[in-house]
Amino acid sequence: MRLRIPKSLLIGTTVVVAAAAGALAVMPDALATSGVNGIWKIANVYLDEGASKAWAWNNANSDIYIGGAVPTADEHCEIRTTVRYRRTSTGARSVVVQADNVFRNYGHGCQVAVYLVGLKADRTSARGVLSPGGSSGVAWRNAAAGRYVYVAGAVPGIPSSGTCQLEVDSRMRTRPSGEDQFLPTVRNTGSVDCEANLTYGWLDIEETGKSGNPGGIAEPGWTGGSTMGDPGSFRAYAVGLDTKPTSDGDCYWAISDKLTTNENNDGGAQALFQFSNVGDIPCPEPTFTLAYFE
Repeated sequence: MRLRIPKSLLIGTTVVVAAAAGALAVMPDALATSGVNGIWKIANVYLDEGASKAWAWNNANSDIYIGGAVPTADEHCEIRTTVRYRRTSTGARSVVVQADNVFRNYGHGCQVAVYLVGLKADRTSARGVLSPGGSSGVAWRNAAAGRYVYVAGAVPGIPSSGTCQLEVDSRMRTRPSGEDQFLPTVRNTGSVDCEANLTYGWLDIEETGKSGNPGGIAEPGWTGGSTMGDPGSFRAYAVGLDTKPTSDGDCYWAISDKLTTNENNDGGAQALFQFSNVGDIPCPEPTFTLAYFE
């Protein structure tokens, strides 16, 4: 079922333009999924080919945030969104949402509606103080990758000076035993030391798909891609991977790019993403899983 939001949570707001070790956690078999605290329209902007623009959402809290971008013009565009978590020495929090019109030999500008989704974080893991360029992650064991799409965010601590900035990415690992593990990582992409907390949660899977070579074996570094979703039916989406085991060792997969596209040239955006074997051994190609925010 689609994640439909009451109109009272579709809140318009004024935004400010901004410059652009592992721990273990065990996943119970069945839990309530992460709640949606709101979907906000951040901007409606024209992006030339190769252009990007960023906005600061100054109402940030400890939610997990997912960016969305819907190209509304007839020209074929592909839009990538990036979310960064910030906190200043005064304690003020913000989330920076950046939209990029990715140039892929089409050469078109587009009118783009940019959205931000706030999700209730169900788990938190303190990762200590990270220096600029540093990172720390968690291994979430016994993940139910065939039932849920896993999502992660970050809560920065208060720096002694300047502005703390964190970003989050994730991978999936499957052990030879068949155990799935969700591996979120928080990175300090700012210029000052920053206390970092990882937050994570899960969403019911609404749609699944496979590459054009289901059941195939992918060599290390192999990348596949897919376009999914009913055109024009969502503001943002989350994508995950249901990975498969091999007796040769651990398999590691990641979503290597996540965009929205109107490649059908009808103004109806769809999910467009790439997934990669980021491990060291050949592995079975995964099933990809999606949840949508209308």
